[in-house]
Amino acid sequence: MAVRTTQNQFFTLLNSNLQANYYKLASLQEQIASGKKLQRPSDDPVGQSLSLTLRGGKADIARYQSAAADARTRLDEAAALATDANETLSSARELVIRGLSDTLGSDARAALANEIDELRKGLLQTVNTRTESGYVFGGTELANPPFEETNVAGRKNVTWRGDDSVSRATIGSGDDIDTGVPGSQLFARIAPTGTTYGGVTGAKAGASGDQGTGFEELIVRHDATTGTLGAGLAFANGGASDTILGARTIEVDAANNRLRLGGGAWVPIPAVPADRANVTIKDPNGAEVHLDLTSWTGADFSGSVTGSGSVSIDGTNFTAISLTESDLQLTDANTGTILHLDTRSITRSGRDLVNFGGTSNVFDILQGIADDLRNGGGYTNSELQKRLGARLVELDKKHDDVLVGLSSLAAKSSRIAVVQERLTSRNVDIEGRLTDVEDVDISTAVIEITRTQQTLELVQATGSKLVQTNLLNYLR
Repeated sequence: MAVRTTQNQFFTLLNSNLQANYYKLASLQEQIASGKKLQRPSDDPVGQSLSLTLRGGKADIARYQSAAADARTRLDEAAALATDANETLSSARELVIRGLSDTLGSDARAALANEIDELRKGLLQTVNTRTESGYVFGGTELANPPFEETNVAGRKNVTWRGDDSVSRATIGSGDDIDTGVPGSQLFARIAPTGTTYGGVTGAKAGASGDQGTGFEELIVRHDATTGTLGAGLAFANGGASDTILGARTIEVDAANNRLRLGGGAWVPIPAVPADRANVTIKDPNGAEVHLDLTSWTGADFSGSVTGSGSVSIDGTNFTAISLTESDLQLTDANTGTILHLDTRSITRSGRDLVNFGGTSNVFDILQGIADDLRNGGGYTNSELQKRLGARLVELDKKHDDVLVGLSSLAAKSSRIAVVQERLTSRNVDIEGRLTDVEDVDISTAVIEITRTQQTLELVQATGSKLVQTNLLNYLR
């Protein structure tokens, strides 16, 4: 049976077609006006979901880019300061090399000490530099200076107050990076290498492990010289000026008018009796005996003399030495230092620089260099060179630490630069994909709106004619 279309059905269908075309025309006009084809989720649910995913990725990239830029800024700031420190230490090393010269006088060395002081002050300011983010070399301790100078009993020391860890930045999914290097790693790294001595007295490290950091002074004191002298020889000033420790042989060669100590260099006996009151003879190790030859009989002589002494590392408490101990323990209650000493090779008194290798910070090394150059201890040129040589070894270690840290900072900054380029590229890619999903193609939309307009006009015209026909049939 044929289905008859009623007037109501006809008008409903016509109205539905008109509304659909009006809606499509309005939607196209809205897209062209806004430039976006996704006005609401219902426009394209799949496209809307993809858009949200892409915008989430874009937000992540923006966060990573911000973190990377901040981290790179901090790394570059640290690298610039480390470069300054490297130049400072290079200058200090040159000054130490000049200070080792045999021809340099006390005034010239004092001038070098003043320059070292200024370099040390500048270096301390450099490593305590603060930026908007906090103290550059403080690790995760950003609020307080990482290095603090103290003055105890006239002795300047610098102490590390920072934190040995560093802040990290997330510059990608699962990709974290350090944003600096702690100052302790560059300027105060602890890497013990054992205890060494300056070589002045002949003291050596004992069998047991020591406890201490930086540098200490081992004071080897001459207490007395004993022995039976003949041929009119006597100890000048009772041996008060002697430095000999242990037994030596004194030989007088009357035929050649000379004498010597323990196989050392022959020393001529002064021809003028008045010049014989204090004649100094030395053994090959530099140990001295002062003799009064004013009563010398002119005869040959060969006899043994012995020097006795004691040692201390605090300058107050002295321990007698028998020169047979292989592991004599000395303690400094003020610093907590415990030293084990092999006394068997000690040959003379003096002040030996004790170096707890690899435990000094760069500031205390520079302070020690300046003190040595001023030579307040009255060291001989040879003794001074040994002290400066020992400090130079430690300075070079710290210089190497700075170079390693500088290299690490540069490498991290380069890595971030690569990451930043990759993030920029990814951002451009996401922008392109968002454009494809969200943005309207104007030329296509214009063609579509023209087509829709034409369709609407055709529907309107067709509907008008059909309405007129139906009305005439009704009037008939």
